[in-house]
Amino acid sequence: MLERNFICGFIIFSACLNGFGGALIWVAHGKYISECAIEENKGLFNSVFWAIYILSYCVGDLMGAFVLCYVEPSTFYLMLFALVLVSTVWYS
Repeated sequence: MLERNFICGFIIFSACLNGFGGALIWVAHGKYISECAIEENKGLFNSVFWAIYILSYCVGDLMGAFVLCYVEPSTFYLMLFALVLVSTVWYS
């Protein structure tokens, strides 16, 4: 089992990395909407983005709650790390 200090440090590092990535997402979102949308459909594009964004929170929280009931926290973090790696390779 991983040490508690390592897990806490990893969570803090991941939160910082997530904050930096979040800034990039907001800038990319604004640039994408301004390039792809015309005035009539900007609302549709923004609403689709927000729906997917909020749905990812709901699905992620439910997945985390379900998995944490049945596995160790260190296994859960390794599963999330594997998911991030697969997502990165898939979208690269």
